[in-house]
Amino acid sequence: IARECLTKFDSLPKTGKPDESFEWTILAGVVLTRGDQRVPEVVALGTGTKCLGATELSQRGDRVNDSHAEVLARRAFLRYLYEQIELAGNGQKEAIFVGSPGGKFTLKDGHSFHFFTTHSPCGDASIFEQIEKVPPDIRDEGEPPSKRSRETLPEKEEPVGSVLVCASVGQVAGMT
Repeated sequence: IARECLTKFDSLPKTGKPDESFEWTILAGVVLTRGDQRVPEVVALGTGTKCLGATELSQRGDRVNDSHAEVLARRAFLRYLYEQIELAGNGQKEAIFVGSPGGKFTLKDGHSFHFFTTHSPCGDASIFEQIEKVPPDIRDEGEPPSKRSRETLPEKEEPVGSVLVCASVGQVAGMT
């Protein structure tokens, strides 16, 4: 999976890539494996390490506020999924989805997605609470550790030059 993402990144034009002698970036990607073939296909890539500061945010929606690699890869992945749903809706055989009762779509049998990143996420996404530290009264053994411990995360104070997006990880919607 990692090799496929790195090879795909290397095959892209040099424009916008860091100068390897003194610059770096983070790469994130989503890879599809289809059925018995198990031939990995990179379906989304993103690179980046920045968010816009408070003074650079736009109310018009003409700027990407969060340009971290995993966020951009997620956006590209969602676009890919929407395109695949459209293909399936038009009856295209190459679509990764098939129709199911009720007008919904399901992923074809044997297909799976794999996420790759060259670096662990920063900020709240990098906080891994050990289950032993989670108070027993809020511990739910039926939930995955990431969901069990999220309510115990500390609230962040707004650092200089940034905007506080939410008070707790439990309020963040999106990639789960």
